[in-house]
Formats: sequence, structure tokens, C-alpha cells
Amino acid sequence: MHSRRGRLRSCAEWTIAAAMLVGVLALGLNLIGEVRRVAPSLPIVGAQGQPAPAPPAAVPPRAVSVPLLPLAGDVRIRVGDFAADVLKRVQGLAVIGSDAVERLGGGERVTREFAHPGGRFHLVTESIGNSEERVTAIFVP
Repeated sequence: MHSRRGRLRSCAEWTIAAAMLVGVLALGLNLIGEVRRVAPSLPIVGAQGQPAPAPPAAVPPRAVSVPLLPLAGDVRIRVGDFAADVLKRVQGLAVIGSDAVERLGGGERVTREFAHPGGRFHLVTESIGNSEERVTAIFVP
């Protein structure tokens, strides 16, 4: 008689513990889902305090603009750097596809995609008038 009561009590305790564990896991998953859905309330601002530029057509739709991109070998690319200097620093990286050139009023915008050991990135350079070509945006997919 006592052994049957002990078994029922033990079974009931395990059932309650399992139900509580499932409840905690469900609550945690719901909380994670809510955190992922949070949208920023302010626009993302670039390095110079200006809103991030609209991506060119050659950049994937979900790519993110970054003001600085650190690469292997202590190489850093910043928005505003001269394109000639940057292209010397990244000449060992693979260029994917061909350059996408867009004509602007008095200049042009060139978008290049590079592959490096950490992934890919899009480098956008612009030259307006007789000015030297500069990096205007870096997009990471």
C-alpha cells in the first residue's frame, strides 16, 4: 500500500516538474521571438553623422552599411578613404563579378564586390568632377 502511494507521488512530482520545464522553455522561446522583432526607433547614422546612403542596385537588399570594415592582416577600410589606397590594400582579395558603374551628375559611382576569409562585402566608390575617387559606402550582406 505504501509502495503504491510512493510510486504515485513520485510519478506526480515528475509530471509536475516536466510540465514546469516545458512552460519555462515556451516562455523563453516567446521572449526570444519578441526580442528579435524589435525595430530601431531612430535612423541608423553613419560615421559623419549623416544617414546611411541608399544602397546601389548591385548591393543585395538586406545588406547593411558600415562605416569601418576590419579585415585580416590588420587591414581597415573606412568610409572617406581614397579608393586608390583601399584598392592597394585589398588587391589580394578576390573580386566577384564585374564592376557596376552608375552615372551621377558630373561623376560616377562604382560598386565592387569582394570575397575575403570572413565573407563578402561591397565597396562603393564615387568620383564627382575632377576629384579623386573616394569610398562612400561599405555594405556587408
